[in-house]
Amino acid sequence: GAGVTVHEAPVGEVTRDPAVRTADGRTLRYDRVVVAAGAWTPKLLARSRLPVAGLRTKHIQYSLCQAPLEGLGPFVDENSGLYGRPHEDGGFLLGLPSDRWGVDPDATAPDQALARRVAESARRVFGVPVAVGRTVASCDCYHDPAGLELRSLGPGLHTFTGGSGGAAKTVVAASRKAAAALLA
Repeated sequence: GAGVTVHEAPVGEVTRDPAVRTADGRTLRYDRVVVAAGAWTPKLLARSRLPVAGLRTKHIQYSLCQAPLEGLGPFVDENSGLYGRPHEDGGFLLGLPSDRWGVDPDATAPDQALARRVAESARRVFGVPVAVGRTVASCDCYHDPAGLELRSLGPGLHTFTGGSGGAAKTVVAASRKAAAALLA
């Protein structure tokens, strides 16, 4: 409705023009390019021979667990790092921060030792038995210093990634702020 043209194609690389080279060899030039590829941002920048600029990937995972924790809402235990929230059928989504940095987002797999540590930590914190069901692994892109913000790589070329574990909570506000900065 705003007269914007959308090109749907896998991106091969980005350039400082700013432009996007698609996987099929086309070069599409724009007034501004914002690389918002999440965990794939550092890989895309490196493939494009552009600075990764403090961005790095980190393994994250959650386990769906069964534990008698009725009445407990979302939580973060600052002593153990354990976090969680209720899930359907009386289950709980539980996790611990990972210390695995520099993971390949295309080769992410559950870390069973971390899943066991989640169950052990939940047993210590709550004093109840915890059974780990399914574990889901992923990764995300972080920046040092942390913060989901628009970062310039040169005139008209930006990244929008590199938040922190809480980036999902701030993405709407950060997106509006980034869009306003681009339009200013």
